[in-house]
Amino acid sequence: MPKEPQISFVIPVYKKDPEVFRECLRSLHDQSLKDFEVICVFDGPDHELEEVAKEFPVESVVIAHGGASRARNVGIRGARGKYVVTWDADCYIKPEAAKRWIMEFERDPSIDFVYTGYELAGERGGFQSEPFDAYSLTCGNYICSMSPIRREKAFLWDETLTG
Repeated sequence: MPKEPQISFVIPVYKKDPEVFRECLRSLHDQSLKDFEVICVFDGPDHELEEVAKEFPVESVVIAHGGASRARNVGIRGARGKYVVTWDADCYIKPEAAKRWIMEFERDPSIDFVYTGYELAGERGGFQSEPFDAYSLTCGNYICSMSPIRREKAFLWDETLTG
């Protein structure tokens, strides 16, 4: 039986720009942490994007179109990593990010989730996430869904949501 990877990146894929998707996968595979798996769940067949995925060592699953929540759930159910991250097909990761997540989990084995910030860049301009603040979290959830969580604590997404 293969060794359990540290992290499973679950990526729902639907109607993305092929070059953006390629850069997403490239950034994952260019991380300093190499002990991970990538599960691309195609929300309906997409030959062009499936060909992009074949350029990388990823697991590809094609499902009937049912929305991002359903695609995430399929990937989460198949994930083998100690930690799960539901990643977006148009996002990139910095080379040291996943390694830092593992360091935080190992620093305090009682934690189930690591808050991670993010930056949006490109055509839409720049934007950075808020720094973690416990009080602000009690007022409203601002945490990005692309933060790692222990697999046994990972929740399934509500498949009735349309967006």
